[in-house]
Amino acid sequence: MLWKVDGYMGAIRSVLEKKQMWERTVVVYTSDNGGTVAGNNFPLRSEKCTNFEGGIRVAAFVSGGMVPNSLRGTRSGLRVHIADWYPTFCSLAGVSPADDPPIKPLPVDPQHPSRDIYQGNRSWPGVDGLDVWSVLTHGASMEHAPTVAAEVFNAQRMLVVSAEVVLWGPWKLLLAPTGDSYSGPLFHTGWQSRNGTWMFPPDMKYILIPCCEWHCELLVCLENYCGCVAEFFHCDVCHMY
Repeated sequence: MLWKVDGYMGAIRSVLEKKQMWERTVVVYTSDNGGTVAGNNFPLRSEKCTNFEGGIRVAAFVSGGMVPNSLRGTRSGLRVHIADWYPTFCSLAGVSPADDPPIKPLPVDPQHPSRDIYQGNRSWPGVDGLDVWSVLTHGASMEHAPTVAAEVFNAQRMLVVSAEVVLWGPWKLLLAPTGDSYSGPLFHTGWQSRNGTWMFPPDMKYILIPCCEWHCELLVCLENYCGCVAEFFHCDVCHMY
């Protein structure tokens, strides 16, 4: 499949170059989740359908004539959310990414979680994302905070990834391996090596696993609370071509 996609992209680039449109083109390749079954997310923990890094953290690359020559063939440690690409594309195209509803959603009421805050079709959530082109291509200052590796940054200082995951600067709070509504197949919660074998954390009530060799999360379980607090390690996220 990837071999065919590579060929098709080559054909599309040739057409854009013939039409003199390639210099005004940005191509972004990214995944929506980590691998599973035959996939291998080494050195990240776990796989698709989980909130561990192997399930939600993916690589991407950016190409096209709009990529500055000085950045081609380089890597960026900027961490972005997939929702950031839409406002980024809008900004490059010179249009506003805003799509605010005429009526604001009702505030969330923890006492009534099933309340329809969008009131049927009267309201909807606004665009959730940031234009990351300037910081991606020029290292411009945004709300990002440096992590363990000085060259790795968050596009947002705090990012609520899901009901169970919050990213804050160099830290990640993980409250559950999956969401409450997950009913899919069983998944691995350990770390997969390059040769495909799996290593799993011990089943203990009180445990701290600083597994630097695997760039893993630090698992902390205390009494009835089991959360995961991880300091991000160096990991190439975005490649520029």
